[in-house]
Amino acid sequence: DLIRIKIDEWFHKYDDTDGFYRRVLNYFDLAAIEREGYYDKKGSPAFKYQKRLRMIIRAIIKPDRNDRDNKVLDLGCGKGDFSLELGEIFPFNRVVGMDFSAEMLKLSNLYAQKARNVKFIRGNFMNMPFNERAYDIVVCLGVFHYIHPDDTEKAISELARVARSDIILEIKNKITPFYLFR
Repeated sequence: DLIRIKIDEWFHKYDDTDGFYRRVLNYFDLAAIEREGYYDKKGSPAFKYQKRLRMIIRAIIKPDRNDRDNKVLDLGCGKGDFSLELGEIFPFNRVVGMDFSAEMLKLSNLYAQKARNVKFIRGNFMNMPFNERAYDIVVCLGVFHYIHPDDTEKAISELARVARSDIILEIKNKITPFYLFR
């Protein structure tokens, strides 16, 4: 019952009458517990996919090491691997990984013990706890297919609200790299 109350408190900020986001949250909480290490197994489809995305991120983002004030946000950070990668790409800047799964964030914090410039927070994509234009770069990979279709406009508005300049957004479809490794 306590878990149910916390979930209800978590989702009170927007309409979840059909339970869509509760199902998504449950999926990721269970995935964090049941699939620990899944994304790290060399040769697995998930490992190949993430390796490819890391290469793409490094090709897109060219950090200026003289600019020490960049703030980078990784939305839907999951276990935090991309947030940590961004922390390596931007060693002099601040990176925040945000997710709504407490179990995924437990893994994130385990992996982040060595990273001085990366922190993880729990947050709601539809109502982010950040000021307008708070982040120079916002990265959102593998998240939008978990956003209810009725909330797509709100999600894009929130991305635009917190981004100062650059947004890197991945929307999965049949021609994205995700499907090459299935």
